[in-house]
Amino acid sequence: MIVNPPIEEYLKQLLPGRDPILAEMESFGYNINFPILGPLVGTVLLQLTTAIRAKRILELGSGFGYSAYWFSLGIPEDGKIFCTDLSIKNKEKAENYFRRAGCENKLQFMVGNALEILHDLDGEFDIILNDVQKTKYPDVLEPAIAKLRRGGILVTDNVLRKGNVVAESDDESVAAIQRFNKMMFESQAVISSILPIRDGLGICVKK
Repeated sequence: MIVNPPIEEYLKQLLPGRDPILAEMESFGYNINFPILGPLVGTVLLQLTTAIRAKRILELGSGFGYSAYWFSLGIPEDGKIFCTDLSIKNKEKAENYFRRAGCENKLQFMVGNALEILHDLDGEFDIILNDVQKTKYPDVLEPAIAKLRRGGILVTDNVLRKGNVVAESDDESVAAIQRFNKMMFESQAVISSILPIRDGLGICVKK
């Protein structure tokens, strides 16, 4: 836990209620112990989407569509969220949620390796969400930046890794995230910051 638990609980209590589909997704995620981003991060995703009027979003690692649903609340009817995941069951579950919410036209879900899909996709994106296997984080930065439009945003989950990034570690995941964090702050192509909510949220804005 990065944020003091009483502070985090206070922040959660300030949030308005979620719509029934989103509330169901949260309940499902918590019940199976699936690491969804949660409503505090979800609200940030919606803020960013609204602020830059995003229409084309790519997720590298989508699970069953929880973060994508938050994005869907901020894009216009002709916007599109490209989701990636290795699990066809997650794809089917996400499509079911979006269909029930009446916004299935906003979702394109691809099963496969997220980095390979990123390489193969054409065009620029307004926002890219990075939530792949943690040891692969350093491999994401440059290809993702190349696919963003100017002013586009790369959002990366888990960049504080439960606080373990503050010290040297033999854990490959922690070491990879430490490298990624150093890379994003040293990059001349983006302006970077880390929001210390949930497990740490990296924000890179392309110059």
